[in-house]
Amino acid sequence: MTLTDVQFMQRLKVFLFTKNAMLHKWCASELNDLFQIETDAPDAYSALLNARQLPSCVLMDYDFCSESLQIQNYNYISNTLHLSFIFLFCQKNQLVQKRNIFPNAYFISIYSDCGSLSALLQTLVHHVCSLAPKVIVPQKELQLDLPSLDENCATSDSMEVFYKKVQRVARSEEPVLLLGESGSGKSYTARRIHKLSRFKNGPYFSLNVAELTSAIAESQLFGTVKGAFTDAQNMSGLFEQAQEGTLLLDEVAELDLCVQTKLLDVLETKKFRRLGSMKELRFDTRLIFATNADLHERARQGLFRADLLYRIDVLRIHVPPLREHRSDIPRLAKEFANRKNRTLSSCAIDALMSYSWPGNIRQLNNYVNRACVLSAREQLTADDFDFIR
Repeated sequence: MTLTDVQFMQRLKVFLFTKNAMLHKWCASELNDLFQIETDAPDAYSALLNARQLPSCVLMDYDFCSESLQIQNYNYISNTLHLSFIFLFCQKNQLVQKRNIFPNAYFISIYSDCGSLSALLQTLVHHVCSLAPKVIVPQKELQLDLPSLDENCATSDSMEVFYKKVQRVARSEEPVLLLGESGSGKSYTARRIHKLSRFKNGPYFSLNVAELTSAIAESQLFGTVKGAFTDAQNMSGLFEQAQEGTLLLDEVAELDLCVQTKLLDVLETKKFRRLGSMKELRFDTRLIFATNADLHERARQGLFRADLLYRIDVLRIHVPPLREHRSDIPRLAKEFANRKNRTLSSCAIDALMSYSWPGNIRQLNNYVNRACVLSAREQLTADDFDFIR
C-alpha cells in the first residue's frame, strides 16, 4: 500500500449500523485507525440519504438491517448512490436467505475466530473502499428528496423576498455564495438556482470539501492523467464533468489554501488543466459556494484567501434558519411524510410546531423519516414524535 493509499483511506468514511454494543465496539476498534467511522443512527436509510458526505461502504449487522433497511430502500441506495454493503451475520443458515434478499452485497460470518475475522474484515473493507467512486455522485439523481422551493410556496413576506432573490440570482452567471446554518437548505437553494439558470439542462454536481486533503480535493476537481502521481489514472474531474452545468462546493471555508489558489486561477482565466497535463481545458460551469462559517473572519485569520473571497462573494444569499420561517414547517413536514405515503394529523403538526429545530430543515426531514419508519400508522400522530419533547 502506497503513502497515497494510506492518506486516502484515512479520509474514507464507513457507516457502521448495529444495535449490538459489543459488535459495534469491536468493529470500530478494528477499523478506526484507517477509516473515519460514522456511528449508529436510529434510521439507516435516512442517515444515508441525508449524509453530508457519502460513506465509501456500509457495515451493518443483519438483525438491525431487517428493521431499518427495507429491500426497496437497499436497492435505491446501492444503485443510485453506488454504495457497497457488508453484512455481518451470526447463523450459518441465514446466509442463503440474505444473499437472495440483498444481491451484490458482501457477507461476513461472525462465528469465525477473532483473529481471522479481524483480518477478513479489514481486507474486505479495504477492497470495497477501493471500488468506491472517487468522484461524488451527481446530485440530480437525488432530487426526489428536495422540498418545493419557489415563490408560490412562500408563507411569509420574508420568504417571498428570499425566493424572488433566488430567481434574480439564477439569471446571472456570476458565482453565488450561500450563507446559512447547517441544515437550513443551502443545497436546496443551490439546486433551485441550477434549475432556473441557463445551465438547467446541464449536469449538477455537489462536493463537500470539508474533509478532503489537498491532494484529494485537487484530483476530484481538476482530474488526473496517468502518471501524475503514484497510481494515478486518467480521470476527469468535476470541472470537466460539470461543463455547461452547475457545481456546488459545500463547506468552502474548509478548502485547503493550496487548492484555494488554484481555484482562484480557474475563476480568473476560465481555464484549467488536469493534474499532470499541460493541455488547457475550457471552464464553462456555474459555481456556487456554500458555508456556515464567517469567511471574512477566516480571511483575517489567514485561513481563507481574501482575494478568493472577493471573487466568490459576488452574489450573496443568506438562507434563513427554519426558526425564522416557522410557518413553512407544516408544508415541509407534510411533503416529507407524503414521500413515505404517510399523512400527519393536526396534533402531529402541533408537536412539530412546538419544537425549536436547531438542525433546521435537515433535522425536520430526518425526524419525519424516523417517525415513518418506527410507526405502523398511515397517519402519524403526536405520539410518533414523542422523541422531540
